[in-house]
Amino acid sequence: MPRLTPERRAAQRQRIVDAARTVMLREGLPGTSMAQVIEESGLSAGAIYGYFASKDELVLGVALDVISTRLSGMDELAARRPVPPPAQALGDFVEALPRGDEGRLVLEIWAAAARSPELLERTSKVFAGLSQGATVYLEAWFTEGIGLPPDAATARSQEALLALLGIAQGYIVQSTILPVDATAYRRSIAALLGEPDVD
Repeated sequence: MPRLTPERRAAQRQRIVDAARTVMLREGLPGTSMAQVIEESGLSAGAIYGYFASKDELVLGVALDVISTRLSGMDELAARRPVPPPAQALGDFVEALPRGDEGRLVLEIWAAAARSPELLERTSKVFAGLSQGATVYLEAWFTEGIGLPPDAATARSQEALLALLGIAQGYIVQSTILPVDATAYRRSIAALLGEPDVD
């Protein structure tokens, strides 16, 4: 059998991740099994296990896929000139965050990680990417928007990071279990931060 090219391997891995996400969205994370993912993907068990040795690895793959598609949003916000203030930036960013069924899946991944030290350690590395993207935006805001020198901007960014992430994560939680939409959340952020309403 000919060896798969890197492109073909990447496509096959994505096919497995997509199948896993489909099953997790349909069955919930606790109800998902490797057998279901194998059936959904249409690939052999050997092909699946060649990429993911366990369900935890699949969960990690899905988490990375869900989060990585959102990271470019923070990079784009940091690159804008003028750099948008936090209320506007957060308002734009939350509109790209997982919601509905995908939001529920993120909450299930967080819950599973809270019960599994190994999964927590591994998913923490995935979500660290989101923290890094948020830090890039904050440093741009404090440097370009506020006019702080780079060292002070870096220090201020670290102080503000937890609050910014908390607001973003709060949207995932609230929009999943409450009738909260992105527009209302944008207005709430603007009111909290004392910035003009930005629709």
